[in-house]
Amino acid sequence: QMACQSRSIAEQADALFYFGFVLSESGNYSAARENFHRSLAIFWQTGNRTGEAATLHNLALIESRESNYQAARELYQLALTISQQISDHAGEANTLNELALIELEVSNYSAARDLFQRALTTRQQIGDRAGEAATLNSLATIDRYEDNYPAARELLQ
Repeated sequence: QMACQSRSIAEQADALFYFGFVLSESGNYSAARENFHRSLAIFWQTGNRTGEAATLHNLALIESRESNYQAARELYQLALTISQQISDHAGEANTLNELALIELEVSNYSAARDLFQRALTTRQQIGDRAGEAATLNSLATIDRYEDNYPAARELLQ
């Protein structure tokens, strides 16, 4: 707390965000949420749209990990809207991918395929070859789940 008081407000937001990330990765979701909400408020007050989108994305990830899929979808949609507004194409692709993973988890393969396809297009446009490969693998996973092995094989070649 004392350390936060001596920092600039932007540094406070960043510190809260990164501490929230560490807490989330260690499974302490309640404390992570608290830090993310505090950082989100500061990002919003200071107009840091990138910080807002990243924080919403991380809050959604917690909801998804706890199988609160509707809450995760809503938070990801907010993050997606901001990413699109600020032309953060990498953030947009990552958020589309996370939305697709939720649909995959609940066996909504059609929606998952559409979202992965949108993520793939964005990743191709920005030259994200690693993201493109991961998304193609996810699309192939859907084909495998649907017993469409030739289509899965084609995507993976």
